Amino acid sequence: TPWWIKSLLTFQYASAVVLLIWVVTVYFQLDYILNKHMGIDENGIMVVDCPLNRQEDYNSKLEYFVTEAYKINGVRTASLSKSIMGDGAGLPQFAQRNEGTAVVGLFSNGGVDENFLNLYGIRLLEGRNFNANSPSNHKSVLLSSGATKRLGFSSPAEAIGARIILNYQVKDIEIIGVYDEYKSVPFFANIQSSPGTLLTYKNTITQDQPASKMSFKINLQYTSTIVTELDELYRSVFPLETFNWVFLDQNIRRNYAQEQITRNQIILFTFLAIG
Repeated sequence: TPWWIKSLLTFQYASAVVLLIWVVTVYFQLDYILNKHMGIDENGIMVVDCPLNRQEDYNSKLEYFVTEAYKINGVRTASLSKSIMGDGAGLPQFAQRNEGTAVVGLFSNGGVDENFLNLYGIRLLEGRNFNANSPSNHKSVLLSSGATKRLGFSSPAEAIGARIILNYQVKDIEIIGVYDEYKSVPFFANIQSSPGTLLTYKNTITQDQPASKMSFKINLQYTSTIVTELDELYRSVFPLETFNWVFLDQNIRRNYAQEQITRNQIILFTFLAIG
């Protein structure tokens, strides 16, 4: 056999091996991202869009809707927030220890209520949660463990009780609790390259960010009944609005649709090429 044929065969086999190694590496990297835990409990969470038409009685109607929703069999917990995990963009918040210190950019799911941490399974590391409709919430925040590090605190415990400046002008904001880090925006979003999130209570501090999402922790055995009854309740309270809902895990995964296609295409075309 001529030497050049042997060399060509050797090159072909070596190329195939290198290609296989590259494919396996890329596949597992994408698979790791697609299945990486976001720091929350995604199971059994149904998210409903709040009405777009926000009139004067908007907040009272939302509270009434949530109160009535608790009466539906299978609805366990409810929470209001500006956004949810998996939304395409976070809400920027800027915090600093005091005037003259570095400003830290953090992202948030906006103003949340006292049920947010519990519903999403976010662990409180130090301090306490918001109290329901307490005036003290108007001057207090919750920070993630990553946010406390970026603000220069040596530990979550040191941050409790400290005062910070929020958004350059809102002063004397007390840190009342520190929670375990979670991912508020998709992993491939460049807007959250650094860890750290911040939560305020409803729209008491950021008044231009009213609730736009209602989250419900439900018993999945009663999904069809819950959807039907929530739809009827929604139409009765907000007759001019459309009832839109999604499961939290679906809301998160739709951000990775292109990565899922890319992963599958890599496998398909690589094996076609090798074959």
